[in-house]
Amino acid sequence: MELVIMAAGMGSRFGGLKQLEPIDDNGNFIIDYSIYDAIRCGFDKVVFIIKEENYEEAFNYYKKAAEFKLPDALVAVGSLYENGLGTDVNYEEAFNSYHEAFKLGDIEASFLLGYLYESGRGVETNYELAFKYYHVAAEEKDYRACERLAYLYEKGLGVEQNIEESVKWKNLSKEYESLE
Repeated sequence: MELVIMAAGMGSRFGGLKQLEPIDDNGNFIIDYSIYDAIRCGFDKVVFIIKEENYEEAFNYYKKAAEFKLPDALVAVGSLYENGLGTDVNYEEAFNSYHEAFKLGDIEASFLLGYLYESGRGVETNYELAFKYYHVAAEEKDYRACERLAYLYEKGLGVEQNIEESVKWKNLSKEYESLE
C-alpha cells in the first residue's frame, strides 16, 4: 500500500516545514510519527508530493522516510544525492542509499547500482559488477537493465562478447518496455 503525503508548500500559516519541526524532547518530528503509524498499518511505500522547486524539502522528507528502511525512499534519496537535487552531489551517499535499497530487494536500486558501476560515478568503473546488478534487474523484467546487458554483451564489457546474447537482451528489452 502507498501513503501519499501532500507537502507541496512551505506551511505558510505555520511559517515553515511543520512536518520537520521537532515536537518532543527527543527531537522527533511529525513526519516520524506519520511514517511509523503508516508502516504499522501496512503501508510499504511513501510518496511525497512537493513543488518542483522544493528539492531541498523533498530531500529532507525522503531522508526521514529512508530512516524507516523504505526501499523507495532510499532510492529517492540516492537519486537526489546523485543528481544534486536538494543537496550537494554525493556519489558515495547515492551508492550507499541504492545499496541499502538493493539489500531490501529493490529492483530499481539494482539497475542504478549497475549504472554507477558502468559509468564510474562514485565508484571505480567495474563492468563485472555492472553486469551483475543489471542482470538482477533484468531478471525482474526491467527493460533498461536488459538494454544495458545487450550493450555489455555486444561490446564484451564485464562478460565475454556474445552477439546472440546481445540480441536476446535487446529483444527482451523491447518486450518488457511494451509491458509498462
